[in-house]
Amino acid sequence: MRDPANSTPPGLCLITNPDQGSGAWGAIASSWPAWSDTPKAIAISPTHLFKSGDTGRARTALVDLDDRTTLFQVVDALRESGVHTVVLADAECFEQTVRACVGAVVLPKSEPPHSLATAIHAVMERQTAFDSVQQELDVSRRFQGGLRGEMDKLHEELQLAASVQQELLPRTLPDVPGAEFGVIFNPAGYVSGDIYDVQRLDEHRLGFFLADAVGHGVPAALMTMVIARGIQFRVHTHEGMDERTPGEALEILNRELVRRHMHSPRFATAMAGTLDTRTREITLAGAGHPPALIYSASGNTRRIASTGGLLGVFEEDTFDDVTFTLGDDETMLLYTDGFETAFPTGSEATHDHKMATRVYEERFERFAQSRHEKGMGAAMESLRYDLNGASGSLHQVDDITALVIGPKPLQAENREAA
Repeated sequence: MRDPANSTPPGLCLITNPDQGSGAWGAIASSWPAWSDTPKAIAISPTHLFKSGDTGRARTALVDLDDRTTLFQVVDALRESGVHTVVLADAECFEQTVRACVGAVVLPKSEPPHSLATAIHAVMERQTAFDSVQQELDVSRRFQGGLRGEMDKLHEELQLAASVQQELLPRTLPDVPGAEFGVIFNPAGYVSGDIYDVQRLDEHRLGFFLADAVGHGVPAALMTMVIARGIQFRVHTHEGMDERTPGEALEILNRELVRRHMHSPRFATAMAGTLDTRTREITLAGAGHPPALIYSASGNTRRIASTGGLLGVFEEDTFDDVTFTLGDDETMLLYTDGFETAFPTGSEATHDHKMATRVYEERFERFAQSRHEKGMGAAMESLRYDLNGASGSLHQVDDITALVIGPKPLQAENREAA
């Protein structure tokens, strides 16, 4: 049995007949290969194995039993314990033993001791390599489990961030006489670097804006929260409500962004405006943003350029207001630059869908015509269909947002009045 004074675990567990001692091991040990030390062995009985499952920490077992039923039970117990097993079998039952002892190495007892020693040595060496691989596998599984847990946690946090950002967006767009609105909001990931809003200023006037934080993902999304809180067309003062023009609203927002991001600057573009639904007069100011596009039913296009610089760069930047009237048959689109990569064509679709194209202008023109003919709802669905059908839409390069403003068709107003 094992010597308690020696803490070195045995290399081999001997399971033999009770009256057989160490069985054939003595002759095998004497013939052990000269290039390797003879392993330390511990002898245990089948009864001890069945009761405790203890092999004395040995990872390889040598089984030499006459009773075949006990032999098969021992092999099953060792397999369940993960112990590599070598079985010595008589010649007359060798093939049957091989078939019954699944996973064990079966050797004929009639082999010379040096042949048996060499075979057992090979099994033990294989066990050492197996244990090493098993340890690495266990470490990999623990690492994988930890990584999966972190990924699940990150997934939950991003979903929460997306929910928080959704709360900053208007639940519905205003339903007012004289004007109608449409919006497309397609983040490239969980959260978006784009933000928009349409808010009522009084009974006949509305304020609106569309902003795009440089980049996308969580850093850009965090910046949109500052933008959503910082841009205001009306504020409470001691004298009452103080109204700001779109340009003034952008100036105050710009100063706030510069102040907040002085040591780690982040930038944004934006378009802000007001609409009087009675006259369809729009006042618009831009900060480094793509121009507002205005389409008429006859196919003419107007561009209202963004004259101001990027938000969050220079504290004293100013943003000029431009005032114009939206015609009865016109549609205005404010959009983010994600549309420049939304419709790749030719080599862009084949090789690099990150390359900018101007296909979106054709789709916008088609959208405006569809709105004039079929109404806002059908036109918006058609534009969404075009976006979803574009090459690379499942792996969107950038956030995509568009805000549409147009006069409400007279027939729609009459239906509402009726």
